[in-house]
Amino acid sequence: SNLIKNLVAVHQTAIYTCATPVQEAIARGFEHEISVFNTPESYFQNLCKELRPKMHFMSTVLKESGFKPVIPEGGYFLVSNWTSLEHKLDLSSETDKYKDLKFTKWLSKNVKFQIMPLSIFFSEKSKLLAEDYVRLCFFKKDETLKEAEKVLTTWTRKLS
Repeated sequence: SNLIKNLVAVHQTAIYTCATPVQEAIARGFEHEISVFNTPESYFQNLCKELRPKMHFMSTVLKESGFKPVIPEGGYFLVSNWTSLEHKLDLSSETDKYKDLKFTKWLSKNVKFQIMPLSIFFSEKSKLLAEDYVRLCFFKKDETLKEAEKVLTTWTRKLS
């Protein structure tokens, strides 16, 4: 447990570094994207078209499962308030300090559904601001999103 805790801390901070060759590749990618931006070849134009339906699908799934998603203007994550489900759950088996950590660990163990606690992105003094929220990535294959819908729907039916 002690080793894993430290490895998690390293992983969360180390993945944000970028080697010079990668920076150069990204710069060249942006140069190309700028030249084709308002054309059908534009990655960013196509990405928006691909992500928007996925975001709407998952936000609907989350709403129907009792979450309250915050609809983003961009990106591929949905932040969602989960506390309307809290009174239906027994999170006492989880010993974490913050509710979102308890909930996400419980959900992973009992429902086999992975979702991120939002408080991990906040400083210690601000974590309480985020403990009512979780974060979900919706940039997945459609089959994966359908499976997520099935898992959440099955779970929330059992809660009722």
